[in-house]
Amino acid sequence: MDHRPEHLIDRLARFADTKLSRRVAAGGILGTAIAGLTGTLSAEERDRRDYTAQERIDLGLDLPHTTRVAPQARCREKREACTDSRPCCDGLACTNGVCKRDRVSSAGNPGDACSSSDGCSGDLVCQRGTCQCRQALCFVREWGGYGYGRSKFAFPYGVAVDQANGDVYVADTGNNRIQRFTSRGGFITEWGELGSAQGEFFTPTGVAVSNNGAYVIDRDNARVQQFDADGGFIRQWGSEGRGVGSGPILFFLPSGIGVDANGKVYVADTGNEQVQVFNANGDRTNVMSTGRGDLENQFRSPTSVTVLSTVDFSGQITVADFGNNRVQLWDTPDNSSAVRSVTATASSSTLDRPFGVGTNFADFWYVADTFNNRVVAYDGTRNQYGFQVIGSAGSGSQNLSKPRGVAGIGSLVYVADTENHKIKSWAIGDA
Repeated sequence: MDHRPEHLIDRLARFADTKLSRRVAAGGILGTAIAGLTGTLSAEERDRRDYTAQERIDLGLDLPHTTRVAPQARCREKREACTDSRPCCDGLACTNGVCKRDRVSSAGNPGDACSSSDGCSGDLVCQRGTCQCRQALCFVREWGGYGYGRSKFAFPYGVAVDQANGDVYVADTGNNRIQRFTSRGGFITEWGELGSAQGEFFTPTGVAVSNNGAYVIDRDNARVQQFDADGGFIRQWGSEGRGVGSGPILFFLPSGIGVDANGKVYVADTGNEQVQVFNANGDRTNVMSTGRGDLENQFRSPTSVTVLSTVDFSGQITVADFGNNRVQLWDTPDNSSAVRSVTATASSSTLDRPFGVGTNFADFWYVADTFNNRVVAYDGTRNQYGFQVIGSAGSGSQNLSKPRGVAGIGSLVYVADTENHKIKSWAIGDA
């Protein structure tokens, strides 16, 4: 398989192929013809670092194609049999193999008013008129499942929470769209489809929310797109290429994005082994990296970035250094090197290709420890690394399969459970 960056004709072929809900098999007739047309690489393309087949799998550069959603396939109506490959129509959920009405739970999140424990979601209990987690960790809720309709997902990579109202934004990567939900998983709106025009996406992998709207990493279009809360297009910047420092804004397979309180935007430019920093208008202000490697301020495929607001970590920039199995932290983007590096939990359990980092903008920050099938929580008020571990391998409600996105608000943490095609939430308690 050829792992070189794609030419325009390759992308056009993938666009058409995805519209037909299938990929051209490697070595097939059309694939051979395309390879013959694109066999010569430019000098710029030869200069890029190629990814091995295993790196592409690990980084999620090639979504599994044997189970890709078929948008044109007939959806299953109420009471019809359903599976992941035979999804239910909008408004229905596949429950025990049968399509039933998809009722969004009205049960409360932590801090919501209640009159009995029946009014609280998951493991939460009603005490003193509010839903509370009275143990170290409480499972709260999940929603989604594999499919193309509203509230369904195909390999969701990114998740973000609007700190003003608790709304949850999901980068529904395999479906090339953004979906927005209430804090309880109720569908609000969606936008995007496969393409390269304004408001279209080609593998969106990261989303961040601020007072300036929603920012999306449009990975395979090598750009950032900014929208208002309802998906109205505002601006975009970036194009594909190898770029470090000054000059045109270039990205190569960017993965993650973060926004700080001042409106600065941080992009994990994975293929260029750097984090690029921009103002709210998309003008570059800084680049964090001294190149590929395992020293401080070096990266091996950085995949996510967030800005902390905790007491001990206020304003620090946190980057998931995927290929080095660590998280690096900077005091400011102007630092010459990272101030610390995190590679393990409090119990010395090491990280394994962490893809996502997130924060609740108060006490906690989180790491999506992807290949350990878990999320690790860090307490910024007490400087405790890895004091809480969330999830384990599997497909049950409280299990995770290759989680890649994580975000929080208050005691709630939302996880993009990528290969289970769901969003799940837990509450960190006071036990």
